[in-house]
Amino acid sequence: MFYKLNKYTFVRNINNYLVIVDKRTENELIGDYTSYLFVRHLKHEAQDIDIIIRNVCAEFSGKVDFSLVKNDGISLFNRLSEFGLVSKADNTNSFINEDKEILNDIPRILLPKEELDKFKETRNKNPTLQSIIVEITKKCNERCIHCYIPHEDKTVMMSDEDFYRIVEQSKEMQTVVNFRISGGECMTHPSFKKFIKYVKGNGFALDLLTNLTLLDDETIEMLKQGTFSSVQTTLFSLKSEVHDKITKVPGSLEKTLQNLEKLYKAKIKVAIATQAMEMNKDSIEDLYKYCDSHGFKLRCDWTIIAKENRGCDNLSCRICNLSDYKELCKIKLKYIDGYKKELKEELSRTPKSETTHLCNAGTNGLQIDTNLNVHPCPGWDLSLGNLKNETLSDIWMKSEKLQKVRDVVLRDFPKCAKCEIRNLCSICMAQADLEMNSSQFKFEMPKYVCDMYKVIYNTIKEEVFEK
Repeated sequence: MFYKLNKYTFVRNINNYLVIVDKRTENELIGDYTSYLFVRHLKHEAQDIDIIIRNVCAEFSGKVDFSLVKNDGISLFNRLSEFGLVSKADNTNSFINEDKEILNDIPRILLPKEELDKFKETRNKNPTLQSIIVEITKKCNERCIHCYIPHEDKTVMMSDEDFYRIVEQSKEMQTVVNFRISGGECMTHPSFKKFIKYVKGNGFALDLLTNLTLLDDETIEMLKQGTFSSVQTTLFSLKSEVHDKITKVPGSLEKTLQNLEKLYKAKIKVAIATQAMEMNKDSIEDLYKYCDSHGFKLRCDWTIIAKENRGCDNLSCRICNLSDYKELCKIKLKYIDGYKKELKEELSRTPKSETTHLCNAGTNGLQIDTNLNVHPCPGWDLSLGNLKNETLSDIWMKSEKLQKVRDVVLRDFPKCAKCEIRNLCSICMAQADLEMNSSQFKFEMPKYVCDMYKVIYNTIKEEVFEK
């Protein structure tokens, strides 16, 4: 019998627990450390069960019963096969299609509840780096009017040597699953395709952040092969006179839509991001309809953050009349499954306490810019360290600035801590710091954002609670 991990399955050891990430759904399956000692020897290429078990036996000190270990391994691997995470076959040429339906009717559980609670508690106390975003270039073939990267900076590129070093250090961390390549426009980098191959060859889930205008058939084939790949792109309108005016590149919408269709046919996972602006506010519903028809996920950001050099000229693109957010909120309620239920639950909860943590910045992910500065998230100019003279592991474990970011709670936003709608708002450290020039980790959200959420809150009360 032969076994292999499916292309969307990634195995990691987090705080001495087995964590299996299913990139189709972003769900995790948690197991104990003994299960990890078995599953860590599965690969994305098929292996004979006896070879796998010999490697498992080497994990244990002293003499072990090969047959007993083999039976335990087969039982565990078959269970993971039922969950759709592992494939098995009599020979290497007879593996079934990995794209089979997700088996939602099977309880995907390896640990009892009390042990799962213990894992969650341990994880909260020990932040684990699982996602890296690497900005390989600031160069871009578009000039989007709202972009947080100053256009005068869009010339810098990361060296191949530095990129490979980041991959190796991410691998050494043993917890990173998601490796995201971004820009600028990442496909303008001359080594872009080599980078794709290297990331996938080192066992990461690859995610590209791109405008898709430079996508070619060779890249699509590279994304289809090997481990799981996904693509996130920007789409501002289905009308070229709107989209192309935002990107400042005639014909950019046509190229992006053509390549989205290619990715759709290739069955590559796609997420679309858009920014709600004055220029495209009447295009948002059409974007939801388009994504629904293709099975794409749409993330619509309500507002714009200031530039990473703290310039605010791009904020002029924001929606002028705040009452327009009422219609945008209604559209989101209409098209996002479960959004009403989520809002009801969130707003029915006890108001957030002053010690509530606000976001995951610096707790499970980091961003690395072209100059090797490490940041809590993209766009925030706060440098936690630099990989020219520090390792990724040292920054993650020892950076005093990073620890301050992790320690930020609601009371560090004094006005927000007392606000009646604090359960609804997305309170963003980066947005507050860049736009308001906060200091010493005492933050204040921009007035525009506060007023916007008041409109959204009132809309939700009407649409969710009063109907």
